[in-house]
Amino acid sequence: MGGTSSKYDGWHVSNNALRGTRYDQIVLVDDAYVLPDDEPMRHFLLEHRAGLSLSGYYNVLDAESRTLVFSTEGRAFGQKEFEVVDVRTNTPVVNVYEELFTFGYVYKYELRRPRAIAPGLEGRARETLASIQIEGHSPRGTFNPNMTMRCQVTRPDLTATITLKVKGGAYFVFLGHPMDQGAVLLARAAMDRKFFEGDTMKLTVAPGVDVVGMVALCVLADEAQRRWRKND
Repeated sequence: MGGTSSKYDGWHVSNNALRGTRYDQIVLVDDAYVLPDDEPMRHFLLEHRAGLSLSGYYNVLDAESRTLVFSTEGRAFGQKEFEVVDVRTNTPVVNVYEELFTFGYVYKYELRRPRAIAPGLEGRARETLASIQIEGHSPRGTFNPNMTMRCQVTRPDLTATITLKVKGGAYFVFLGHPMDQGAVLLARAAMDRKFFEGDTMKLTVAPGVDVVGMVALCVLADEAQRRWRKND
């Protein structure tokens, strides 16, 4: 059960997406996860691990090699929604937290560095990397609701505004806003929802863009859709 047509269908990820912008790269989490700008765009497959009703649990594979590169682990305690784990080191690289006292038709989240991080970054543990607001545009209970995610990157070394438009099962991640002149499509995902096995998401990311950040935003968009569908 994929997405429906939308006004964003004509947008496609480009191998030179950042050319002409003031950014050499888009980093939400860490430079180590930025795709090389001299290589083509990359494709990833996200496989949901916990059935239709639960969220936050995905295996993230390189679509070409079928190599497992990341996993996402769902809510455990408190307000942490999920974390993205680098499977090569079995280390969390970013945590996604829901802000306290989120009510109504708007959800608010933060991307934060984990408590345990790489040597040299100890002083930046739990640093807020981005603040996120998600607003639904469909009636409560809609199976694949339309939504808008506004992400303000707050890293001191790279500030940027990212907009993720959710149109049914299609996710479009823009630098800026799609109505702005000079808007750029950083990533695009297509969700395939299934009744009898785990959902899958196909994600394409442009060169120069942080893969972990795009994975976190798209998994969060899926989580928000599931929450909206349950009418929480």
